[in-house]
Amino acid sequence: MKTTINFNAAGVTFNKRQNLLAHLLSHPDAKITLWREPGNKHDPNAIKILANTGKRFQIGYVPRKLAETLAPIMDKKTFVAIDAFKVVGNWKSNYGIQLQASY
Repeated sequence: MKTTINFNAAGVTFNKRQNLLAHLLSHPDAKITLWREPGNKHDPNAIKILANTGKRFQIGYVPRKLAETLAPIMDKKTFVAIDAFKVVGNWKSNYGIQLQASY
């Protein structure tokens, strides 16, 4: 049975990620993937969110509470796919990204 999860990325306002999210607006076919980061000094369950539009870059993290659930699943070599994404917001506030994942 397939499990589907919808969530908003965390950490999207750090390290010029706002510019990268704006870049994604013109790349609706970008490939979004999740990458475990067990050596993260702030959170051993950390999961990066990466985008690929011809170049690969980080756009944020899976929120901490959700990462607590997904990290053990990913550590068992279960692939968690990003099925869809939507960049929300604008320059007057902040951009964010909504994602749909399944495993």
